[in-house]
This record gives sequence, C-alpha cells and structure tokens, in this order.
Amino acid sequence: MTWNWIGSNPARYTILVLAMVIATLSGASIAYFHGRSIANRWTKDLQPNLQLISKTESHFCKLPGQPPVAASARLEQDYVEIRSRMEHHLEVLAYFYANYFRAIVMGSLLGAVSAVSLFYIANKGWTNANPYVVVVFVFSAVMGAYYLSYVTIFREQENISDNKVLYLQYVALGNEILTYCATGSTDDPQITIDKFVRQIDTQMATANNIAIGFDYTKIADYKQILSERRNSEANEQPNH
Repeated sequence: MTWNWIGSNPARYTILVLAMVIATLSGASIAYFHGRSIANRWTKDLQPNLQLISKTESHFCKLPGQPPVAASARLEQDYVEIRSRMEHHLEVLAYFYANYFRAIVMGSLLGAVSAVSLFYIANKGWTNANPYVVVVFVFSAVMGAYYLSYVTIFREQENISDNKVLYLQYVALGNEILTYCATGSTDDPQITIDKFVRQIDTQMATANNIAIGFDYTKIADYKQILSERRNSEANEQPNH
C-alpha cells in the first residue's frame, strides 16, 4: 500500500486548509471562553445582594406597624420578576461581550497573518509566490473579515450597552423595593403602598425590553466583492 497521494498538491492544500481551520476554531474557542471569564470576573462585584429577610420570615415585605397585605405580596412578585430580568440582561451582556472579545482577537490575529503573507506575495509577485503562502493569505483574509463582521452583524457594542443599561435599571428598582419594605416610606411622604406598587409596575413596563438586535444587511456579498476585484485587476492591465 502506498501513500503517494499525500504528496500530491491537492492533498497538501487540503491538509493545510484543515490545519488552519482547526487552529482558527481552537483559537476562537479559547478567545470566547477567556472573554467570558473576564466578563464574569468584572461583573461579579457589581451584582447586588438584594436580600431583605431570611427564609424563615413569614412574609417578604412587612411594613412597619402594618400586617401583611395583598399589596406587599404583589411587591414580592415584582421583586422576583426583577431579579429574573436582572439575571437575563447580565447573561446576555456577558455573552455579547465574549463574542465581541473573540471577534476583535481573531480579526486582529488573522489580519496580522494575512498582512505578513501579503507582504511576502508582494515581494515575489503573484506568479512567483509560493502557492501555500497564497492559500494562507486567502484563508486568513477571509476568516479575518468573517470574524470582524460579527461586530456589525450582531450589533455587539449596541447589545452590550443596551443590556448594561437595562441591568442597572432593574438593580435600581430592586433596591427601591427593598428600601421601601425596610422603611415603609419613600421620598414622597404622601405615597401609599398601593400607589407604590403601581409606580413599580409602571417603571417595569417602561424598562421592559429584550435587547438583542441583529443587522443582516451587514453580511458581506462575497460574490460582488470578487467581481469588483476582478474588474479592478482587469482595468489595471496595460493596453496593447
């Protein structure tokens, strides 16, 4: 049994591309999980300790001098929902940050590889350049553009910012509920618990949003790009 096929150019190109794919995917995974660990570490100390009473207490919100009422039960429901929304926005924020971190790292690394390859090709000329270097250049250029497109297609900066704002809004709402339950008062001395519940519901309705956006129009039209490059090269050819 012979293995001469390994020495053929198609086989070598295939092995080279597969090696680059494996290296790129491995690097992307490492970058994502590293970015996720950074996001978790940065937000760990920002997560509030929103607790008022121990689990042995009979009710969530006992206002001073008042027995538990239906309105205080409603505040407990709002509080639980606020904690759930906080966790949601923090999770989405960390996810998009990790993806954003991966896109920047991989785009920068692959851009550097393509730049070095292009420098070599430019010195040798496309005709005389090593075909393996050309393969490396094409692969790294395409994959670099692919990862960088994540930033605009998935609107990562906008999604990070929007979820950060919503997370902090719900933190403020949670603190407002717990302060009211602890003191039985607000900045407005005339407000009753019924009015306070309605006020919290209004603020929750205002902040209610799923901040996840995409922009498919930012997907590159590679066919058009290739056609434009071909036309550009054709126009640069000297006329005879």
